[in-house]
Amino acid sequence: MSGLILLALAACVVLLLGLFRPQLAYPVTQVFLALAVVVELMTGANSGLWWDGLFVQDAFAAFIKPVLLVVSMVVFLYGRPMVSRWPQGEYYALGLMAVTGMLILTSAGHLLTLFLGLELMSLALYAMVALDRDNDLASEAAMKYFMLGGLSSGMLLYGFSLLYGMTGTMNLHNLAVALGQGTVPGAALVLALTLAVAGAAFKLGVAPFHMWLPDVYEGSPAAVTLFVGAAPKVAALVLLARLVGQGAQANLAIWQPALMALAVVSLAVGSFGALWQQNIKRLLAYSAIAHMGFVLLGALAGSAAGLGASIFYMTSYAVMSTAAFGVVLVICQMAQTERIADYAGLAERCPWLAAVMLLTMFSLAGVPPLLGFMAKLEVIRAAVDGGAVRLAVVAVLLSVVAAFYYLRVVKVMYMDAPSAALVRSPAAPVPADIKLVLGLNGALILLLGMMPGPVLRWCQHALRGFLLPS
Repeated sequence: MSGLILLALAACVVLLLGLFRPQLAYPVTQVFLALAVVVELMTGANSGLWWDGLFVQDAFAAFIKPVLLVVSMVVFLYGRPMVSRWPQGEYYALGLMAVTGMLILTSAGHLLTLFLGLELMSLALYAMVALDRDNDLASEAAMKYFMLGGLSSGMLLYGFSLLYGMTGTMNLHNLAVALGQGTVPGAALVLALTLAVAGAAFKLGVAPFHMWLPDVYEGSPAAVTLFVGAAPKVAALVLLARLVGQGAQANLAIWQPALMALAVVSLAVGSFGALWQQNIKRLLAYSAIAHMGFVLLGALAGSAAGLGASIFYMTSYAVMSTAAFGVVLVICQMAQTERIADYAGLAERCPWLAAVMLLTMFSLAGVPPLLGFMAKLEVIRAAVDGGAVRLAVVAVLLSVVAAFYYLRVVKVMYMDAPSAALVRSPAAPVPADIKLVLGLNGALILLLGMMPGPVLRWCQHALRGFLLPS
């Protein structure tokens, strides 16, 4: 709770700084985020309930919160050069509000708290997408995001209301106990869980609820795309885990087939949809859809091992996506282009940047011994152990399809003649801190791929006491 209150205060302070000292908005934001990380690490082991179970502090929240905060710090660092052209107070205040919503979501022990955290995060993201007022594509993307986001929130809230009407409780633990007794009518429960899972799937960017994702990724400025594509994805998985993995744990037979269908559709839409993309941000959008299919692959097992594999995968994806969009941000600043063809000759123009992108693309494709390979291996293992062998085979085959468009980016960077956009671009130096963190980001992809054990154990430990005894 302390970290949450600290960030809520930070959002107010940064918003005021934007009016009087906008140049201080970025450093103050990073200081507050760093303090929140320290506070969460110091208090993470203190499990407990607040406000009659509205908020809960458990091992799951203690793991997810520092991950969200650190990813947000990296995102703000990468986006700093681009954000300097905008109202900085607004951008960082909205970002802090979104992170506050994510922390509320992470500590939710109640359906109302889940919805409160989700909406605080979502409303801040809608405004961030439209923050570049002179960009027509950003305004269009924000409208699409807002309209579809409102629809998904309505579905989620209707599902919550049905669950409350059938069980008489909105506390997640009590909800799990009530649903486990088998007294809730089957048809009504199917409708309630279908609406709730559909609402969560939209926030996660899962097909067929992915309609907003490619347009928002392409239309929003690269700094905002990075923010939307990193930390909120982790928070959306928390929503799904709290809702079906904890609240509806006993009803595996109802929501498991839905997650299986969503996983297959996401893998197919993401893998084939990216093949024809010429814009790097749209390619990464379809890539995200496919990766969300892998996340569901672990979660649908309904076990601690499967959910732990999904958490590990989402954490790994956050590391990989920040690296990928970090490179995209630098290229956008350097050459003012988002076309994949304009990445031609990047290895000659900027070898270290191409090397980070190479590691990231290979990792997203699942090439050993990188982080993406280990993440995919864990969720496939969880799916096989859970009896979804055919689905695991489909996931492996579609990974081969997805490897094509990742390798195409590598081929353009290393084998094609330098593009006119890169040749004309000024040799502006990349800030030293961004260059250092981007290099560490790439090194982390390699290091965690070769030594994933500590993070895997941490993910499994995070689920201690999360699921009810079966």
